[in-house]
Formats: sequence, structure tokens, C-alpha cells
Amino acid sequence: MTTTPQDPTPAAATFVLELDGVAVGRAERVEWLSVARQTIELREGGDPGPPRRLPGRWEAGDVTLTRGLTTDRGFQDWVAAELAADGSVPPVRRQAAVVVLAPDGAQLRRVVLHRAWPSRLAIGTDPAGRPVEVLTVVCDGVELG
Repeated sequence: MTTTPQDPTPAAATFVLELDGVAVGRAERVEWLSVARQTIELREGGDPGPPRRLPGRWEAGDVTLTRGLTTDRGFQDWVAAELAADGSVPPVRRQAAVVVLAPDGAQLRRVVLHRAWPSRLAIGTDPAGRPVEVLTVVCDGVELG
């Protein structure tokens, strides 16, 4: 029996970074857009058996967005605003979202990053020698949508 998926994975997707509901840039690749639950191991008394494993709290991973270097300054402007504070104030935490778009522009997923701030901006080259911009975002929580 041959089956055909009803909703195949798109050949290529685009990722859009939004800050407070406004699109600030597109990315070609996103890494580590994830949530993970801690595991707590518990031993009771002198129990010689294996420890019980209990669910702990959820944690959001850092998100890294990569795109070809263009004249779009959306990523750079967000980081520049943080640099202007010169560490005298804590980072401004923003409501961010990463929107995954299919090649035809249809929204596939929207992941909200609560209390997000940029932790790193790097400009370099990818393995093919193409100039790229890489933004790492840290957040307190994730809402999957």
C-alpha cells in the first residue's frame, strides 16, 4: 500500500522575525527553536532500585537566525539599540515571534518568544563563502502556535 502525505514538507521555507508584532527581518535558516523539559531524578530513602524520573520545568532554548547579508538592517537595529544602552540598563525584553512561511507565503507555524532579547549578532561567511548575518535571541518562554 502506498501512502501520500496530505501536507508534505515544503521544499524551502522562509522564517520571519517579528518584534512586538512588526516584521523586522527574514531568515533562511533557524536553529534550536526548541523547548525542553528538565528531568528530575528522585531516590526515596534507601530504595536500591533505579531513581524515579519526574517532569521538571520547561525551558526555552536560544534561537539562532541566519540569513544572507543584505541592506535590511532589522537585526542590526535591534542589537544597536541594546548597544546604545552600554550595559547601564538591563536588555529591553520584547515580545518576539518566529513565523515559518511556506514557499507560497502561507504561514506554517508561529512561535512566540516571550521576553526576548538579542544576545549575539555575527557577520561572516557560510561554507559556500557567501556573506551571512547570524542573530542569536534569548527568551524566557515559548508559546507554540
